[in-house]
Amino acid sequence: MSKGEKTTGTKRLLKDRIEETALYMEAHFGDRLTRNQLAQMAGLNPEHYSRLFKTYKGQSPVDFLTELRIQAAKLLLQRPGITVKQVGRMVGFDDPYYFSRRFKLNTGAAPSAYKQEKPLRVVAVDYYGHIRALGIRPVGVSAGMVGLRGLLADWSDDALDVGIDEFPYYDSDATDQLKPDIVIGPPSWLQRGQCGAKVIEVDDKKDPLYIQFKAIGSALGLERQVEEWLRNYEERALELRNRLFRKMEGQTIAVFRVRADFLQMYGNQIMGYSLYHSLGLTPPYKLAKQFEINGSYHSTVINLDELPFFRADHLIVVVQPDEETRQVWADIQESSVWLSFPAVRSGNIYQVDVHQWLAYDPLSIMAQMEEAAVLLGAGIEGEEYE
Repeated sequence: MSKGEKTTGTKRLLKDRIEETALYMEAHFGDRLTRNQLAQMAGLNPEHYSRLFKTYKGQSPVDFLTELRIQAAKLLLQRPGITVKQVGRMVGFDDPYYFSRRFKLNTGAAPSAYKQEKPLRVVAVDYYGHIRALGIRPVGVSAGMVGLRGLLADWSDDALDVGIDEFPYYDSDATDQLKPDIVIGPPSWLQRGQCGAKVIEVDDKKDPLYIQFKAIGSALGLERQVEEWLRNYEERALELRNRLFRKMEGQTIAVFRVRADFLQMYGNQIMGYSLYHSLGLTPPYKLAKQFEINGSYHSTVINLDELPFFRADHLIVVVQPDEETRQVWADIQESSVWLSFPAVRSGNIYQVDVHQWLAYDPLSIMAQMEEAAVLLGAGIEGEEYE
């Protein structure tokens, strides 16, 4: 057997082991499971198991297991005569308060609200993640909008795609046929009085949590739910900030996006919000100065020779998932500019999924914050999965 064949065989064996644990989770999600237990089943140490699981399944073991449990819970909650507490226990959560917290984090609604609420018929031309954080599942979406993959990829389970590729980016006739109660999107896109629906206009340039989310909640009469969600978010952000404080004191972090045609350093809005606003981390000096000038700084296009101007101790890397970009990324990693970058020399490079990190809504920001904390060594990846 050649060396290449042996390597291929080893990879296939490891993938099969990961798949076996995934199938075990699907069959036993209601049981008490830990990462150590699953890693032992795969014959791997826990850290190696987590890395391989994410490589082959696209998400961490805890996220995979939680998703299985929440999906099962959503079905059980529709049954008459069953309590929220009973549902929690059936899907693997002994603590009803922890079940409620995890259910709300994943779906945007408390289990009791999900069980009782008669959903509004909403078409989300944009802001899909915002209304999902309020427990509303839209009947229509414009699927070309950023944020409908990754964390929120389940939109197609409920909603019709009414999106088109030209302004106003949605099909008004298809929207009319859905008979929505509400149509929501940026002001310039929406047609007032359309099919008798209430139109909610939200400025797409404003803060996604404290302006956009609050405006949507106010328009829907759900101010209390918004405030409760923000309170939970702030408590979790503070907890993670405290965990990161000593580890990250005096260190900087940046977000670097690689595309085939150009490179970008991201600011404190999309992709940077969870780092700089949520976790209070420190940007490189050049970005910090940009933030002082512009409090809502999106990004700047750079060439590779300009990368040293954004020297950072930690670097989150976002690579477009196409072959041309992957080749550009491979070339960058061989360059002297890259190899001399501080975060590269110290091994603090973290590659993340572009779809999950481009999303700019409450649920995605919360998930980005959690992922960043895990990557930086202050999250909950190693805690028990319950």
